[in-house]
Amino acid sequence: MKHELRSRPVPLVLIAEDEGEIADILGAYLARSGLRSARAADGEAALASHRQLRPDLVLLD
Repeated sequence: MKHELRSRPVPLVLIAEDEGEIADILGAYLARSGLRSARAADGEAALASHRQLRPDLVLLD
C-alpha cells in the first residue's frame, strides 16, 4: 500500500511587538521551530496584518 504525503502549510505567527530586539528573538525562535513569522510594530499595524495575513497565532506583548 502506497502512502501519500500531504504537505501542510507551515503555520504563520504574527508577532505584535514594538521592541525590535525582542521581535528578532521571537522570530528566530519561531524559525528554528519550523514556523513562519510576520511582525507588526504597533496595534494598528497588527490589526491590518491580521486582516491581510490571517495568521494561525498572534503573539502580543
